[in-house]
Amino acid sequence: MDRKFAIAINNHRILGYVFSPVLLSRVKDKDFYIVNDRISSANIRHYEPSLDKDYTEIVKIINEYSDNQLLKVFSKKKESVQDFFSTVTHDFNATLLRPYIEKRIIRCIDILTGSDIPIYLKKQLNNVYESDKLILHEENARVIFNFKKTNEGLKYFLTINYHDNEIKLTGKDAFILTNNPCIVVLDHHIYRFDDIDGKKLLPFFKQDYILIKKEAERKYLESFVRKAIRHYDVRAEGFEIIDLTPEPTPVLSVEQTLQGTFMLRLNFKYDEKTTYQANSKSDHKVLLSETNGQVTFKRIVRNAVYENHIIALLLKLGLVNSADCYFLPLNVETETGMSTVFYLINWLNENS
Repeated sequence: MDRKFAIAINNHRILGYVFSPVLLSRVKDKDFYIVNDRISSANIRHYEPSLDKDYTEIVKIINEYSDNQLLKVFSKKKESVQDFFSTVTHDFNATLLRPYIEKRIIRCIDILTGSDIPIYLKKQLNNVYESDKLILHEENARVIFNFKKTNEGLKYFLTINYHDNEIKLTGKDAFILTNNPCIVVLDHHIYRFDDIDGKKLLPFFKQDYILIKKEAERKYLESFVRKAIRHYDVRAEGFEIIDLTPEPTPVLSVEQTLQGTFMLRLNFKYDEKTTYQANSKSDHKVLLSETNGQVTFKRIVRNAVYENHIIALLLKLGLVNSADCYFLPLNVETETGMSTVFYLINWLNENS
């Protein structure tokens, strides 16, 4: 009889989808495994000689949301597990229990990524089929926001992109394992995302698209669509998205830091209303215009090549990048006195 330790995903009647560590036994000439035992803190010592450290760590993490542990953490009165769960409401689970559990599922996923520990979707009480095995992808997937402007209004739907393969959500065997960061189980694959909440994907498991009616279209374009273009990959039909990568004006000035010291601060000015600090992350700026019914979005993308070129020039001139957007001439100590200010101004005059 072939035996192996695995992680099963099962749908708890109250808590939703959770991980369970199990010992599986495969009967000869059969295409399914029998759940021989459920591994927990109560019996792990019996199996420890056969377990690797990753699996042992996962068992410990999963034990943190066992029924008894949830009772201990979230109940302030002496009661049985059965009594505790009989009082758990949907809101209580969604706002307290589920976030607590999902943090631990994410920790397990981090350990499982790249490991040899198999993961199965457990659909039956005591049997697990080989066809229920899931593939955990190591790299993050991307979400594509699709917008189609039609005579009816604006159609909106999401798709997944993984290694240049685009995957539709609708009509698939799918569910959200964790919301934030989002982890999705979709047709025997586990996909991870680092930039979207699972609640945004959920509607498209059941419907092809969401239709925004004509009377609400303009407001939707100005708010939701504009925000999506700022943060995500967007595919547009019926309107245009133009990416602009202008060459900004570098601005080096003497500034006082929060610590009271004086340094040279580098900013990049893209237009009268758009200035970014050097070495900082920022969202794209998105401008919306409409001419004769034709909607156009202009997305200002920071010119990383030019910004890095300017920073390299400053370093070549003898400045040191002290922190983030702040620079100092070599061998100059950070001080609060006016002598430092005069020295920095003099450096600017000499190197302008």
